[in-house]
Amino acid sequence: MPATSIGKLYFVRPDGATGYCSGSVIASANRNTVWTAGHCIHQGGGGAANYFHDVIFIPDADNGLEPHGRWVWRYMTTTNGWADSANFSYDLAAVAFSPQPANGNLSDYVGSQGYKFGFGQEFQNVHAFGYPQDGYQRTDFTGNDLWYCFGNTHRVSDTDDRMRMECDMFHGSSGGPWLEDLQLSRGWGYIVGINSHRYVDGNGNPIDIYMYSPNHGDAAINVHNAVSNA
Repeated sequence: MPATSIGKLYFVRPDGATGYCSGSVIASANRNTVWTAGHCIHQGGGGAANYFHDVIFIPDADNGLEPHGRWVWRYMTTTNGWADSANFSYDLAAVAFSPQPANGNLSDYVGSQGYKFGFGQEFQNVHAFGYPQDGYQRTDFTGNDLWYCFGNTHRVSDTDDRMRMECDMFHGSSGGPWLEDLQLSRGWGYIVGINSHRYVDGNGNPIDIYMYSPNHGDAAINVHNAVSNA
């Protein structure tokens, strides 16, 4: 399983509220980058003032245990579409972390996932990972364990380039990777999307089984390049 490279991303919002998302170490030039959702590092809209702070990453988090320690952020960015307009079609982000004095670079220590950006929205046999607190018709999610969904991804419509797949995870799973061609014997696959959002009713409950991701095309390439070389 790719658990060591997937973990929890904790943060503090501009108003002081705390929270967490999911994220994955991604192959990068600096060997210290985590891929996640835009709303996991930025409020959405309002520009630079709404970035979160005190971001830490705990790879392979498991029921409160931190087997590989904590990693402290040093640089992060999201898309203009998310930072300026809170547009979920651009809800993706990357965070660069500082190496640990004792363990060196993040990806050297826990591994990383590859990526396929710019390959469209149709993928087969995709694993979507995350740490959900709740979900669609689920009562057993607690936020303490890593779960995954498995299935195929599809473009939403001819006029909407987001992608979606059947997945019952919700809060806490945001930012978790969608991995194509995951081979358990090697422990890694290719990130093609992330858990971004789902549709809810007036009480905030999911209305169907679908999880959505922004298309990982030019916007993803630009964000990855900006952080990978930081």
